[in-house]
Amino acid sequence: MTITLDLAAFLSERGYRKYEQNNSKCLWQSRRDFLPLCASNEKSWINVWVYHNDADPPCEIEIRAEAPDGTWFKLLAYSFHATDLPAKLAGIEQRLIAAWKAVAEPTP
Repeated sequence: MTITLDLAAFLSERGYRKYEQNNSKCLWQSRRDFLPLCASNEKSWINVWVYHNDADPPCEIEIRAEAPDGTWFKLLAYSFHATDLPAKLAGIEQRLIAAWKAVAEPTP
């Protein structure tokens, strides 16, 4: 079994679905119920990008959303490899969600 197949099974088990793929990258998305929701589509997503350029592809995890005040944010964890994803994904998700909650709230 290749890293790509192992990674696909891992992401599927965590509730991610393959959204799009081209020759250089694959996007996996998981809808979550963290607040605030994106102002433009009223949904919360965590995106995992897997880049297919070597035997141990690099990955990125992001939250990209519009805050209630109309400001767009792209919160990104990057520069780690697919073999690290199973050990790191849950912690990175939690940290990105915490960061989103902090930046999405309007400042006083």
